Formats: sequence, structure tokens, C-alpha cells
Amino acid sequence: IRRMHRIFKKRMLAAIEALQAGLPGEQVSWREPSGGYLIWLRLSGLKVSEDELHAELRKLGVAASKGSQYFPRPPKDHYIRLSISKLDEKEIVEGVRRVGKALRRLYRKGKGHSGRTARSAKRRRARPAKR
Repeated sequence: IRRMHRIFKKRMLAAIEALQAGLPGEQVSWREPSGGYLIWLRLSGLKVSEDELHAELRKLGVAASKGSQYFPRPPKDHYIRLSISKLDEKEIVEGVRRVGKALRRLYRKGKGHSGRTARSAKRRRARPAKR
């Protein structure tokens, strides 16, 4: 168990660093998990459909769960759930880079993005509603 904890902790640290460096700033937020292998991203103000969001992610080879399926009612913002359980650190960093690329495209398309990166924006943490 300790070995698995160290492995997932290392993966999560790689994911958090990649998220901070590579996602569009003000609109994308997350809550840093205290353990486990799932990260929820909240996409505030994204003006495309959830299907369009996931189609763009799939084009870049990213599999993410649609957040709406985890809420009792449709949420105001889009959410996606990322799992890092089966990826090594290199794959996680590349996956987050692709997520960032997709989100920048979609925010530009919906004109809901300021162009700032996560490095330059103050991070707000978010998580989905409890069931």
C-alpha cells in the first residue's frame, strides 16, 4: 500500500504542476485532491456544448469523463473529470498539455477566454457538488 501511495502521490504532483503551468488561467479551476487519482476541472464561462468540449478533447487523444453525469441537476459551468491512475508522469504532463490546447481553442471559439495562463492567474479551487 505504501508503494502505491508513493506512486500516486508522484503522479498527482506531476498533474498539479502541469495544470498550473498549462491551463488557461481565470476560467479553469480545480481543487487539489488530498489523495487518490482523480482531478475535477471546473470550466467557468465556456460557451460550447459539453458534447463539443468532449469531441475536441477526443480529437487530441484525451479521454475525460463528462462532469454532468455526476450531478443531480445540470451544473452552471462545465466540469470534466481526469483520471491519472493508469498513466505515468510523462503521459500525465502530455495529457494536460493537450487539455490546455483544447480549452484554449474552445474559449477562443466562444470568446470566453482572456488569454492568460494559469501561471499568471490567481487560482480558484472548485469541486463538484456532493451527492
